[in-house]
Amino acid sequence: MSRATTTTEDVPAHARRLRPRFPVVALVALTLVLVGYVAIQVIDARVDRSPEAFCRQLPVVANLDRSLGNLDPVGVRQDLPQLERLRDSSPGEIEPSVAVLVQTTSDLLEPLDRAADDGGAALEEAWRARSADAAAIAQAGKAVQDYAKATCGIDLTAPGG
Repeated sequence: MSRATTTTEDVPAHARRLRPRFPVVALVALTLVLVGYVAIQVIDARVDRSPEAFCRQLPVVANLDRSLGNLDPVGVRQDLPQLERLRDSSPGEIEPSVAVLVQTTSDLLEPLDRAADDGGAALEEAWRARSADAAAIAQAGKAVQDYAKATCGIDLTAPGG
């Protein structure tokens, strides 16, 4: 005949010792998650997302255009973090456009790496694959150019940016 209930005598001693630890481990894990969330919020609140911060960061990304134009994957890889910082300092009204440019640049890194070996065919293929996004990419670039000129007095279309 089987028993329907389990008594503490039926549970091995090592299992009885583990039970009280689970709530403690769960509490510690929850505390770590909450501390991490608060830390992220504090760090995010410290990021300056102002037109002034955007304008300060904008000249730093000037080399990216040259690196892309020269099909220089090393230069693009070095300049991409600057573009990401520009996105992070962008005010809300321009951040989505900068984010499109960051994603596009990031997506082109692998084809750029192969471009020197295949005469640029990988890069052409990458652009063809993004053809559906071409209008949005162009619009994002134009928005950043217009914002830079109106807000920072920087003409990104002029030689030397």
